[in-house]
Amino acid sequence: MIIKLFKENGIPLINVVRREEQVQMLKTDYGADYVLNSESETFDKDLYELSKKLNCNVALECVAGELTGKIMQVLAVGGTCILYGQLSE
Repeated sequence: MIIKLFKENGIPLINVVRREEQVQMLKTDYGADYVLNSESETFDKDLYELSKKLNCNVALECVAGELTGKIMQVLAVGGTCILYGQLSE
């Protein structure tokens, strides 16, 4: 629903998943433009470059833990991270 809502409103969205098959599913089945695999060797670099390109200033995060820190580091100055879960425990 987030992908659809953001697309309808012209807001770029970076989706982060943990498996390559999820990358393909989001792109193919749901039309996501940007999907990164957090288990990829180039994830940190890819996240940084894409975040800068899109000037990301808001993150919706449900995992918490180490990933939250990585995401917050690449947000634009004054960006906001909305943490709504703690799946990493």
